[in-house]
Amino acid sequence: MTARKTMKTGRHLPGGTTRRDILQLGLAGMGLSALGPLTGMLPGARADVATQKFLVVIFLYGGQDGTNMLIPRTLGNYYSQRPNIQIAPGSELSLDSGPGATTTYGLHPKLSRMAARYAAGEVAFVNLVGYPTANLSHFTSQDIYSHGVRGEFAPLGLSESGWIARYADLYAPTSLGAVSVGVGRPLDLVGGTSNPLLVDGLSRFKFDIDYRHRYNHQHRLDTIRELLDGYSTTGITSEVAEALAQGHELADQVQDAVNDYVSAPLATYQDSGGATHSIHRYLRDIATLVNYGFETQVFYTGLGGFDTHSNQGGADGRHGDLLDRLDTALESFAQDMSTRGVWNNTTIVLASEFGRRNFENGSLGTDHGGAAPFVVIGGDVNGG
Repeated sequence: MTARKTMKTGRHLPGGTTRRDILQLGLAGMGLSALGPLTGMLPGARADVATQKFLVVIFLYGGQDGTNMLIPRTLGNYYSQRPNIQIAPGSELSLDSGPGATTTYGLHPKLSRMAARYAAGEVAFVNLVGYPTANLSHFTSQDIYSHGVRGEFAPLGLSESGWIARYADLYAPTSLGAVSVGVGRPLDLVGGTSNPLLVDGLSRFKFDIDYRHRYNHQHRLDTIRELLDGYSTTGITSEVAEALAQGHELADQVQDAVNDYVSAPLATYQDSGGATHSIHRYLRDIATLVNYGFETQVFYTGLGGFDTHSNQGGADGRHGDLLDRLDTALESFAQDMSTRGVWNNTTIVLASEFGRRNFENGSLGTDHGGAAPFVVIGGDVNGG
């Protein structure tokens, strides 16, 4: 009996593999292969990433309070408008050394590592980033930044798409040319033809063991792959079979990257209660892909919690805790990239959908505002 007939009757395929296994271990690959075009686009590891450039976008969800991050020390009404949540005079971190030395601004006390890299000329603040007549809805403003377009696409001769998706189509067209880690399906990466990789965590980017058959999981997986190699006997079209096979191969490559990184860690990412803080884990996953040598040019991740309408705090509190978590994660990642010799090829951008109003509200927090500073960090950045 041929494999095609066996599948139609629901009986076992060679090696004890059933039609349900094809669906579970094969079609599960559709979720992987759908991340990239069906044929000819599987990424491969590079032997040397010394010349590769990386952009890491970290989106601070909720509207990050740039005024308490980059404190306007010489603006008197900053202190009068924020009597309870201000960074008190003299407690801010100085930015008066390094190539971009300034006494006009100070930095939040929780950003000591960023302050040190500023002094080294590796951090640039781009102040008052926004757009006219700012929309203060989280989702609408996020969409505007994600698209890089406000209004209709048709007059621009573009289909609706994110700015990273458009870049990837032109310059990074494989499924690992651009990667989103830990933040779902951001619109920045949607709408192109290259379908970038979207993953919650690299360690889970694999085929889980079916514990009803846990002792022969690998054998069953190998059987599926053999069937995909000989797709003409399975009743699956060549295009779908190749897509499924590529999905399996991509999962293998990602797990090889995870194992390769774990075997030679070069930086410590912060843990909390046995679980790595999300932004630490996301940046570690990005470092894992860089270390393995994939051709990724743009990474996208994020940190949430910045919608501080109440009990924001000043030097300490909710906002300070978020900045501390971000600061430690960035430093771990910078050390990781430095040790691997690619820090000068790495640029990080911290962005948010809008800033907060200048004055505190009655709940000791801040409400949605307009423009705010973005931050650019990297070994080859012109700091200031």
